Amino acid sequence: MYRIDYSGAGDRGYDRYMIVSISGLPEVEPLLAPFAMDGMKMFVGKKGDRVDVFGNSSHPNAKFLSEKVGYNWAFVASGSVEQDIAVVELGLPLSSLDSDDRAVLLERNSIHNVLFNEVMTVWPNSSEALLEAWLANTEAPGYFDKGGFIQGGDAPSDRFLPLVDNIALLAPFNPMEIANLEIVFN
Repeated sequence: MYRIDYSGAGDRGYDRYMIVSISGLPEVEPLLAPFAMDGMKMFVGKKGDRVDVFGNSSHPNAKFLSEKVGYNWAFVASGSVEQDIAVVELGLPLSSLDSDDRAVLLERNSIHNVLFNEVMTVWPNSSEALLEAWLANTEAPGYFDKGGFIQGGDAPSDRFLPLVDNIALLAPFNPMEIANLEIVFN
């Protein structure tokens, strides 16, 4: 089931926005598609030149290295249409996490931190230098232009800084709510 809510009334601080919700996607055999999504909720808003996106997708069978299973892809992004650039921050909290705290979702559960902890759980004697090299470009945020991904971490130029400031104001939804999302209509 899916639902799209749209407004062009200029509310929520945007000229136009939509919220897309999807739930109850068919279950897929975990061995065939371990990262298959079963639901998601995403907000997209446009204000002048800027487009903001935030939300989560639920992946009940997602597993990296340890025995932890069931992750949310939690994300915030902001882009400039005219400059064709964007800044993205991603987190990988467990779907069972009951929090809407941006710091918990995107900082404590950043891609870098989750993957670092997964490796250290399975291989506790791993060389930190080797691990940091392997995790290059996993530092948040990620920077994009018309050619795609540029780098993670520090901004490649000052033109990205307004977007970095903007994503700091955005937060994903609560992972547990997305994992248990039920779509209803009024």
